[in-house]
Amino acid sequence: ETLFAESVASDEDPWLSFQIESVPASKQIDQLRMWLATNKPSQVERAAGIGWIAIKMTERPSKNLAAKAVWDATGDDDISMETVNKIAGDHGVTGGKWLCHVSRDKVDITWHKLAIALFSGGLGP
Repeated sequence: ETLFAESVASDEDPWLSFQIESVPASKQIDQLRMWLATNKPSQVERAAGIGWIAIKMTERPSKNLAAKAVWDATGDDDISMETVNKIAGDHGVTGGKWLCHVSRDKVDITWHKLAIALFSGGLGP
């Protein structure tokens, strides 16, 4: 319960994020590596007002909004994992937050590996 409450509160705070653009990965990989080196999770304090550290893809908001509109129109009797999966698949919204609970001494290397894998297309659909 406490972790959930903190997660909800974090959504309201500014995000520290790297935006993946629609350009060849070779043009952004050095920028990402520099960003990762200067924004290590072990060095970012929640008390500084940062809600999340994220790697974000372009063009997601419009897909998310369309999927949310369908979800909002779904009646209570139709709510199921099948419905969630269908809406997600229909709108190409198959990503989300990766929450990793690792020790402080491993958080930087874990985040670095996840970020590079996401950037390189090694995670997700």
